[in-house]
Amino acid sequence: MKLSEEIKEYLKGAEFAFLCLKMDLGGGEENILIVKSTGELLRGLKGENAEVRVGWLTEATEAGPVICLTLVSKSSASGELVGETFFDVFEDEDYDALKDILSQPRLKVAMFDEGMEVAWLAEAVWGELERICAEQALDKAEEAAGKVENPNFSLARELFQEKVPMDTLVASAYHGVGS
Repeated sequence: MKLSEEIKEYLKGAEFAFLCLKMDLGGGEENILIVKSTGELLRGLKGENAEVRVGWLTEATEAGPVICLTLVSKSSASGELVGETFFDVFEDEDYDALKDILSQPRLKVAMFDEGMEVAWLAEAVWGELERICAEQALDKAEEAAGKVENPNFSLARELFQEKVPMDTLVASAYHGVGS
């Protein structure tokens, strides 16, 4: 799996990371979820063929809207993997990634261990319900964006993280609920 040097360096320096990147895994370019975690956890998830779920939440803050994509996978042996990544609808790259994800027939997840080896290449549950939740999240963010005069995504993300508890993020992956 070909990652840019910049992304490799970022991942090497992080204990845990969750990103969305456009890549070609042999069937044309698509958005891939990239996770870095411990090899022990990832091997446990892979060994149980754990379900990988995604959830979508949008929060309209005074600094602008934030779309959060949550990833959750659980293993009875090694524990739970929970990650979140954020999208800024004012940023063309993020907005385009969101639109592309909605049209993808699948959502691949590449999970890297501490040594930057691919420990597991999985597919997230990506059915009609997940697509509808993603569409609703994007619609809500687009509507909120029209009401913001001076967007500040860093501040908006901080406000999101202060307001939305982790259990709400995890629930979004299992119930399809969005704020």
